[in-house]
Amino acid sequence: MLSNGKIAESYFWHNEPEFKIDGDRLHITTKPDTDFWQRTDYGIQLDNGHCLLTKTDKDFALTIRTLFNYKNQ
Repeated sequence: MLSNGKIAESYFWHNEPEFKIDGDRLHITTKPDTDFWQRTDYGIQLDNGHCLLTKTDKDFALTIRTLFNYKNQ
């Protein structure tokens, strides 16, 4: 996915966030009030979260390690 300090051309953003690449790490700063919520008891429906996507026609497994430095819930 990351190569030479860049995201591979086969990947694309849905709702691109502010981001930077540091070696083999992708650092993302989310925008306020972004999320993916459907059918909540209080009527909120959001589809504006950030996703880095690619197309594939093969089965795959994905492992991700995440670290968070959050300021709000």
